[in-house]
Amino acid sequence: MLKSSLQLLLVSFRGSHKSVPFYRNTVYQTGKFTSSVSNDTFLTYTAPSDGYVVLQVAQDTAVEYVMLTMRRGTLDISQSYNGGWGWPVVTSPVRKGEEYTFLYKITGGNPAQLSYHLNFFSYLN
Repeated sequence: MLKSSLQLLLVSFRGSHKSVPFYRNTVYQTGKFTSSVSNDTFLTYTAPSDGYVVLQVAQDTAVEYVMLTMRRGTLDISQSYNGGWGWPVVTSPVRKGEEYTFLYKITGGNPAQLSYHLNFFSYLN
């Protein structure tokens, strides 16, 4: 009785922690692209396993408006801001094998060479 209760508790505990990021299998990726006044794709990423992704763009020139979009099929997740300098970030859960596209758009500024920083964190298995 005690053994089965303890086993059930441990199985439940492990099952409840599958959505916790696991930092041992982290993927770090950086790159460069040129910003545009149209909503252009600058990166396509396929998730190696279930987890979540954080993508940040180093926008180091002043512009009026910036929009960073993460797209899967017809679903968009965006972050935008007005004026000044900033480093837009999108964070989202991802599924193994699914392809995600990242787009970037500026208005009121000149296109510039920018860098991005992508971090992927897998969930516990």
